[in-house]
Amino acid sequence: EDKYFPVIGDKDKGLIEYDEEALAGIYSYTFPSRSFLEATVLYKRETSPYASDSGHTPDRFMYIAGLRTAIHAGQSDQFTAEIAVAMGEEDPDRDIEAWAGLAEWKHTFAGAMKPRVALSLAGLSGDDPDTSDDEGWSPPFARWPKYSELYIYSQIRERGVANWSNLWFACAECIVSPVRPLTVRFSYYRLMAFHEWEAMQGYDSIDTVRGDLFEIRADISLLQGLTGHILYEYNAPGRFFQSEDAGHFFRIELNYAFAHGISW
Repeated sequence: EDKYFPVIGDKDKGLIEYDEEALAGIYSYTFPSRSFLEATVLYKRETSPYASDSGHTPDRFMYIAGLRTAIHAGQSDQFTAEIAVAMGEEDPDRDIEAWAGLAEWKHTFAGAMKPRVALSLAGLSGDDPDTSDDEGWSPPFARWPKYSELYIYSQIRERGVANWSNLWFACAECIVSPVRPLTVRFSYYRLMAFHEWEAMQGYDSIDTVRGDLFEIRADISLLQGLTGHILYEYNAPGRFFQSEDAGHFFRIELNYAFAHGISW
């Protein structure tokens, strides 16, 4: 719960499953070619406000080291890669050994529509049910729909909503701007899991195929400060969960942002 700022319409509802404290150090260096290298070291402690036998997230601490680079090849190509490793311990006596990584290539074509394509491969380790350690990746802070606003709802059964873990995917993406105020993005994800899921009776996995995810999003800038977008996602599930029902997500959103300065 927020303890430092005023809360409007307080619902007396926790913002996350645990209290968290962290200390981080970040070093970044930009080369003359616009390429850059960034290194991060992070310590985080998570303390559950619930009783230890309540089934909520147990107390744990983690040391996370990460390295990220983006390399520009001319004016049209960019290669990005990052890797992170997490080590720590979870109550009552369980070691944490997890990792996450990403590699992506982007290319921008010449032309009035400014077409761009991107190919990426990413992995977030999963907890191996055959060991006593926790090998499942848990995002230290990025609990948000980074890849999909639809797929996060299926993760509730696993480690929690938007808790990306036990996942690897290949993604192909295309972005075009047919007219100046409009940008359209098409994305396709092939979703897989490292381990079958054995969490609850009746929900055990049949295989490690999570399914296929298709996304289309159109962003538009109408006037100064007035923006909007349309988003549609379609998920054709695999047999990681015992369900053959497809998922759909659709949203239309319009935003107006303004600012007014006051002279003293």
